Amino acid sequence: MQWTRGEAGAPILAESLTVFECKRFAVYDGGDHHILVGRVVKASFDSSLDPLLFFRGRYRRLHFD
Repeated sequence: MQWTRGEAGAPILAESLTVFECKRFAVYDGGDHHILVGRVVKASFDSSLDPLLFFRGRYRRLHFD
């Protein structure tokens, strides 16, 4: 799978519909796990791609024109 490096160094998968690049804002104790809260530093959206939706028991496409 192809990817590029985001502004903060995280891998960004090629052909991702939406990307949220975040920096760590806070970490909370969740008992047997941690809860990570990120602050969005960059968001992008590829309008040439269609999201995959599941609605009324079927997968459907949402087309942007």
